[in-house]
Amino acid sequence: MCNDSSNNNPFSRRSFLGGALTLGAGTFLFDPFRSLTEGIADGLIMKAYGESGGVNASRNYINIQMPGAPLRYQFDQWLRVSNSDPALAMVAATKKINPMIANSFTIDSQGKVDLAYKTFAFNNVLAPHMFSHHVYNSKGQKRPLTDLLKHMLVVRGFGSGLDGHQFNMLAQQVPIGGVSTISGLVAENTKATFDSVQWPDRGGNGAFVSNQGKAQSKVGGTKPLNTLMEGFGQPSAKGTRNLKTAHAEAMELAQARLKAYSRSENTGAKVVSQNLSNASNMMKKGVGNLDSFWTDAVARYKAAIEASMREINLVGISDKPLTSDESAIWNLGTGDIIKQSKERDVREAIKNVSLQNYAESLAMAEYLIKQGLSNSIDIRADALMNLSILTPGTTAATARNLGLDMHATGGAAAVLFATSYYRGIAAGILELMDQLGPQVWQNTVVQVQGDFGRTARSNGSGSDHGFNQMVTSAYSGAFSNGPVVVGNIKLAGHSAAYDGTQGIAAEIPGYNQKGMPSPTMASATVTTLLGVDHNPYKNTAASLVSLTNGTLKPVVPAKIVA
Repeated sequence: MCNDSSNNNPFSRRSFLGGALTLGAGTFLFDPFRSLTEGIADGLIMKAYGESGGVNASRNYINIQMPGAPLRYQFDQWLRVSNSDPALAMVAATKKINPMIANSFTIDSQGKVDLAYKTFAFNNVLAPHMFSHHVYNSKGQKRPLTDLLKHMLVVRGFGSGLDGHQFNMLAQQVPIGGVSTISGLVAENTKATFDSVQWPDRGGNGAFVSNQGKAQSKVGGTKPLNTLMEGFGQPSAKGTRNLKTAHAEAMELAQARLKAYSRSENTGAKVVSQNLSNASNMMKKGVGNLDSFWTDAVARYKAAIEASMREINLVGISDKPLTSDESAIWNLGTGDIIKQSKERDVREAIKNVSLQNYAESLAMAEYLIKQGLSNSIDIRADALMNLSILTPGTTAATARNLGLDMHATGGAAAVLFATSYYRGIAAGILELMDQLGPQVWQNTVVQVQGDFGRTARSNGSGSDHGFNQMVTSAYSGAFSNGPVVVGNIKLAGHSAAYDGTQGIAAEIPGYNQKGMPSPTMASATVTTLLGVDHNPYKNTAASLVSLTNGTLKPVVPAKIVA
């Protein structure tokens, strides 16, 4: 377990990583197989050291990027979270909520659809309507989304002050120039074969900074594990005997190192001794099981994600037929605009929907963490794929993909399609939680991050760049008293065209940033979950949570500010 109150550590992490952890480690790492076995050994010793009360590494960190910035009111752009909050401000012209923030439907006896923002109470917090439902695991079994809520942190009410997709994505990853990114910070506080891994390649939307010279492996291809691990693969026919001999020697060296550590008086020696057999099996397994693991794992995640995305008959979402009136609130699209015909139940659109790159990303993350090969992993969840859309004037539906830069997606379409998307996101995280198991999940943090929030148009026709109404969420087994929500938002929108409550960042009285908090506030807050002994962001923007003995508490309660 990571150290959540680590300011009084008797040892520095740097000296630990350079000393006890690397006892006998290879200054002679000539080949990749040796690197693999030593990396596994390092991870096992570090884990044992932490379990025995020594200086601990960071928790595992998985960053899920949603490039393009999808609408998030259905999922983690939370508005009214307490009964003490004022009622949401209505749009002045209509005396109704801003339709772009809707997360549910109300449908009258004539089938007329209206939009609503609904919440329900869980652990004394008002959570968005979606979390009152269930999703599926990989075995087809239902599970309540409250299983995720209790591990959920929402950080809202921050912004950059400047527009631009790439700028805002990078502003969240590198909130302070010259300071390590969160993924870099984790790499600095852990020891594994791969400092950090990224797939798919984020290009200009990705940033990795380490002040200690750690590196990130950017992986290509459709099977990232095979690409990443190809240097550790089984030896080819040519030179097989020599390679096998070298691999056997690497195994023996790593196992001898573990045995020596288990007999020492170092912290964690007893735990290592008890796990020597598991360590040996892990090393022998190596990467020989990659293909079978990959096929099975991707199938598992897809089963959970797609069953959850495709379900209809969800109360308040898809329990009644949905008919488009062919107005802008039913449009979907990014830069393009796709109208939906009134001649077909809109629910049919999600019957074969899937989520690009997400199952593969989670499968890779699971393998790397369970094998002790990396603790810092950047992945992606991309477009909604294979929506079945009937457009006006046509008789046959066609397959369409919906990118995440949802300018042209109207309020009614967003309730159905964004809910489907986030049900997939949630089901994937829960499946990962199951596969990691309670102990590893307790030492893992998953962050969901987009370019920014969305600025909601008052007529429900779509949204624009919400660079002053950002939000991020994080999930961890380090606490189970969630959901926890921090950050202040404004009650009103900023103009007649963007009216009503929609999550614009508001000042936090007494905070060490005046005015609207910056993305540094979110980084400092999420970093608290990692359990590292130094939070490099807190002097610029203090963390808004504290984590003690498995309980996460807000330092400043979240408010809607009039």
